Amino acid sequence: PPSLMLPPPPTSTQVAGRRQRQMCIRDSIRLGQIENFLGQPAEALRWTNRALQISPREPRAGSAYFSAALSNALLGNDEEVMRFARKSLSAGFKAYFPYTYLASSLAHLGRVPEAQEVLHQMHMNYPNISIASLYSNRRSDNPIYLAKWQRYFAGLRLAGLRER
Repeated sequence: PPSLMLPPPPTSTQVAGRRQRQMCIRDSIRLGQIENFLGQPAEALRWTNRALQISPREPRAGSAYFSAALSNALLGNDEEVMRFARKSLSAGFKAYFPYTYLASSLAHLGRVPEAQEVLHQMHMNYPNISIASLYSNRRSDNPIYLAKWQRYFAGLRLAGLRER
């Protein structure tokens, strides 16, 4: 039988290039999040798209998809919010945020029963989430961000998320 040939170990240049790409992806995602918190969702999408273009199968893709969902929520693009929130959940992003953005957008589109089901799924893993808890855990006090975020809360109220 032919002997098994192992591939040669990666060169230091290959390892350095891989690390540099990983840092660029992480930093692009983070810069997108910062732009969102400054109330600049269109700019945030540019950073998020950059991260996903560098590596579409990035292990942190769930975080990038969530950032894109947030950006689209701030822009009022409900169909895109739903697409990216679902991608974030499918990629294994472990947090309640994608559920809340998905529920809010579904409610804004008049799909309240679906929004309520999403909130029910969320509450199985995150039972203490409410409007008050989301607001108290906000990432920014920027007035532009907070003004745009009010639409998100309106959708969650439509979906039936409790106030406290």
